[in-house]
Amino acid sequence: MMAGHNVAVILAAGSSRRFGGDKRLANVYGVPMLQRSLAAYTACDITVCVVLRPNDPITDLVPEGVRVIEAADADFGMGHSLAAAAVQLNSVERLLVGLADMPWVKTSTVELVLAHIDAKDVIVRPSFQNQLGHPVGFAGRYLNDMKALRGDVGARELLKKHARNLRRVAVDDPGVLLDVDFRENLDS
Repeated sequence: MMAGHNVAVILAAGSSRRFGGDKRLANVYGVPMLQRSLAAYTACDITVCVVLRPNDPITDLVPEGVRVIEAADADFGMGHSLAAAAVQLNSVERLLVGLADMPWVKTSTVELVLAHIDAKDVIVRPSFQNQLGHPVGFAGRYLNDMKALRGDVGARELLKKHARNLRRVAVDDPGVLLDVDFRENLDS
């Protein structure tokens, strides 16, 4: 079990089916997408974890200091990956959930979302041009709810259930909306 006041969990255990290959290895500004996506989080004063499949060959690309959490049920969806991370964490005050296929999120956005998790029941989402994005910030009390997540909708049900606690934070960062599902997403 891992304790820490501020933790970022980056989900990177997907299969990249729509991309047609391992998108975590795709070149983004001269580095693999996984490393580029993690950079926004590792630049902050937080504990960073990345969720991978068991025996994932990409483990060698994980920067020093980033903890790898294996999700044995990753094939069943993001909810299972997030649950796998949640069971490895305890005593978390603030938790950020980010995606490994969002390499353009700015460090300043990560810090801003983290700073707005200032109450025991708040959920924070960055908003760019009135569209909600990632990373999503959760007060630590939601960690137990995350342990029960299943399926391929990530924390969507948790967000619905606690919608009254959602706080939007406007950011000047289009990266909160830009994920890479297809190779064409890298060309734009």
